[in-house]
Formats: sequence, structure tokens, C-alpha cells
Amino acid sequence: MTNKTPASRVNKTSYAHGRISSARSRERLSLLLWGSLTLLFLLAAETVWLDDVKLFGASFGSPGLGLCFAMALGYTVDREVGGAAGLIGGFLLDGALGESMMLRPLLYFLLGWFCGVLGGRLLAHNLPSFIVFSAVGAVTDLCRAVVCVIFASGSLPPFSWVWHSQAPCVLLTVAGAVPVYGLTVWLVKKIVKT
Repeated sequence: MTNKTPASRVNKTSYAHGRISSARSRERLSLLLWGSLTLLFLLAAETVWLDDVKLFGASFGSPGLGLCFAMALGYTVDREVGGAAGLIGGFLLDGALGESMMLRPLLYFLLGWFCGVLGGRLLAHNLPSFIVFSAVGAVTDLCRAVVCVIFASGSLPPFSWVWHSQAPCVLLTVAGAVPVYGLTVWLVKKIVKT
């Protein structure tokens, strides 16, 4: 006995002559391409141009633009995109900074995924709630930096290091979350047709 599926039920648009022709697949590939280019630009801005922000002679470190972008993609698109962007961004930033602990890719992945879960199910997509997410992500990244220092030196870093070196990075990350969120929303609206 042969199983004949009616021609109306066969999905002829998913793969036509080896090309992906599904609109959803094209949107995901476009989002991957443009998201990767935007992530590279933001990581370059974070590590080269904004490496050591100075205000009134005081050094404030650099904002976590890659972290904000991964969280914004998770928040506006879905958890898989946010997690993938976080993983890629964490690996690229570890490679650019010469760090070998590999905690950053895991942390960025989890934060991108977490923002996608909460943004997709529980919360409305708006800037104030994303700023709260970016603050939580920045504080979590601060905890990662403290853990890395503890593992590298074998002792707890002094409070002045955390207060003068890492806490301003949290503030810069939260301040950088506003333009990164706007850029992400604009990028997603240009690519994803809902």
C-alpha cells in the first residue's frame, strides 16, 4: 500500500532547486547576516573607539555594547537568536581582548537566551524594561570580571578596583543600551516582516 500525499499538502516552496525560498528562512538568514555585521561593528566600537572612556579626566572603561546587542536581539526576536548572538559576541570579545577563561561566551549566551524567554512570553517590548535587563546583564558581567580576577590571582580583588574600574562600566553599559536597543529595533523592523 502506497502513501500518496495530496499535491496541495506538499510544501513546494521550502526548497526549490537547492535554494531556500521560504520567507521565514530568508528573514532568518538576513537577520543572521546583518546581525553579525552589526555585532562586529559594535564590538569594534567597544574595543577600539570606546576602549577607555574618559570624562573630566577620570577613566571609565568601556561599555558592553556586544552584551546589549545580544540581549536586545533576544528581547526583540527570540531566545535562539539572542543566545547565538551572545555566544558569537562572547567568543569574539574574548578573542579581541586576549582572555582565555571562556566565561564571557557562556554568560552572554545565557543572558541573550534569558532576555528572549522573558521578552517573548512575559513582558511587553519597551525600552524601560530593556534598560532593567541591561542593568542586570551589566551587573552579571561585573560578577564575571570579579570571578575571573579571583581565579587569576587567587584572592579577592579590592573594593576600590570594583568601585573605580568596574562599576563605571556598568553605568556605561546601561547608557549604551538605549542606542543599541534603538538600532536593534530598527534592524529587526527592516528585516522581519510580520
